[in-house]
Amino acid sequence: MLIMSLDRQSLNNPSDEIQIHSSNKTRLACLGDSITELSGYPNHAKHTLGDSYIVENFGACGTTISLDSENPYFHSRAFIQAKEFQPDIAVVMLGTNDASPNFEGSTNRFIADYLELLDALKSFMSNPKIWVVSPPHIFDEAWLSGHVMCTQVIPAVDEASKLAHLPLIDVYSAVDKPELFFDGVHPNDEGAKIIAKVICQTIISTE
Repeated sequence: MLIMSLDRQSLNNPSDEIQIHSSNKTRLACLGDSITELSGYPNHAKHTLGDSYIVENFGACGTTISLDSENPYFHSRAFIQAKEFQPDIAVVMLGTNDASPNFEGSTNRFIADYLELLDALKSFMSNPKIWVVSPPHIFDEAWLSGHVMCTQVIPAVDEASKLAHLPLIDVYSAVDKPELFFDGVHPNDEGAKIIAKVICQTIISTE
C-alpha cells in the first residue's frame, strides 16, 4: 500500500490538499477492516479498472463502525491516510467486527456512528462519490456471529446508506458460500475477486 508522506498539519491546509489531487486519473479509496486490508480485493480492483484509476487500500485490521469499541475505524491511521489521498471515489466496507453476539440493542448507535463516519467522508476536499458496501457473510461463529450479521448488521448498514442518501453495493449477497472463505470470515482469493468484480461493475456502470 502506498502511504503518502503527509502529516496531520497538511489536513488543515487546503492548498496542500489541492496539490495532492492534481492527477487526471480517478482516485479510488478502499476503506474497511481486515477484509479490505488483507483479502487482496483492492489489487483485483486495480487490475480490473486499469491505468485510468489509482486504487489504494485503506483497510485496517480489527476496526469497527462502533465508536465504543477498542478500535473504531473513525480513529484509525488508515482513515487519516484516506483523507490525505483525497479520493474521487470512496468505497466503505465495514461492519464485520461489529457483528458480535454483544451487538444486541446496538443498532441505533451503530447507525449513528456510521453516519458520523460518512459525514466525515463527505467533508473531504475532493468531494468523493461514496459507496456504502455491505460486508460478506460470516461462517465462523468463534467470536463473531453470522446470525447477528444477517439479522442486525446488514439491515443497519442498509439503513445508514439510506439516511446518508448514499448508494449501496451488495457484497453480502454476492459472497455467500463457505468455500469463498479461508477461515469463515476472511474471503479467499476467489472471494476477493468477486468482491472486486461487484464493486468495479457498479463503479464502471455509473461513471
